[in-house]
Amino acid sequence: MLTLTVQKYGSTKKATAKANAPRILTDHLEAATRRAGDRFEMSAHILSADSKLPFGQIFRDGKPVASWGIS
Repeated sequence: MLTLTVQKYGSTKKATAKANAPRILTDHLEAATRRAGDRFEMSAHILSADSKLPFGQIFRDGKPVASWGIS
């Protein structure tokens, strides 16, 4: 089971989701970002050299507001 974790910068707030495949988690995150409105966007999926799992950032009005990763 894989876990998606989103951590808001400058805060202790975080959210998690679980699924069996990384693509399910990234699709969920992309859909949630779109539902949040035009002001939000997700960075391109970057594969971690160590784990081969994607991670990135979430932007609001072009500024990074959170990081996300799959473990």
